[in-house]
Amino acid sequence: MYTDPYAPPASSVAGPTPAQIGVVRYSGFWQRVGAYLIDALIVAPVSGIDYLFGGSTHLFPLYMLIPGQCLALFLHVFMVYKYGATPGKMVLGLRVAMADGAPVTLTAVLLRYSVLWLIGIASAIAIGSAALQTHDATWSTLSYMQRSQELLANAPGWFTAVKAISGVWVIAALITMLANRQRRATHDFIAGTAVVRK
Repeated sequence: MYTDPYAPPASSVAGPTPAQIGVVRYSGFWQRVGAYLIDALIVAPVSGIDYLFGGSTHLFPLYMLIPGQCLALFLHVFMVYKYGATPGKMVLGLRVAMADGAPVTLTAVLLRYSVLWLIGIASAIAIGSAALQTHDATWSTLSYMQRSQELLANAPGWFTAVKAISGVWVIAALITMLANRQRRATHDFIAGTAVVRK
C-alpha cells in the first residue's frame, strides 16, 4: 500500500469535532437539576455555620461575605474551568463544555457565571448593609429565623429588586432548558456552552 512521504502524520491532522461525529450527548433536564441539588448540599454546611455562630454578633453576615463569595467562585469558576464540572456534575457524570463538545474556555466560564455572581454580590452587600443597621444588644436574643427576618427588615429598598431579578433568572433558566433539546440554560446561551455527559 502506497503512503505519501510528504503527508503529515495522522496524529497531527485535526480530526472532526465531537459534534461532527455525533458523539456529543447532552445532559437531561433532571440530571441538571440533580447536579444543582448536590451542589446545594455541599454548600449547606455554610448555612450550618451561620446557624451555630451567627448569633454571636450582628456583624457575622459581614464576616461571611468574602468566604461565601470565594466558595462560590471556587465551585462555579475554578472547578468548572479546571475540571469541567462542579462536584454535583462530577457525581452525575456531567461536564460543562463548549456547545460543540470542546473543552470549556475561561472566558466562557466567566460569562456563564457572571449574572449569578452579580446577583450574589448585590445580595451579600444588601445583607451586610442590613447587619450594620442591627443593634448587637438585641441580636444575641434572636432565634435563627428572627435574625433572618431582622436582616430582611433592615435591608435597603433595592434588595427587593435584586430578589425579583434572582427569581426571574432562575425561572428563565428552567424554561430555557425545557425549551431546547440540548437542555441549555440561559447562561449556556450567553457563554456558548452546554452541559454534556462524559
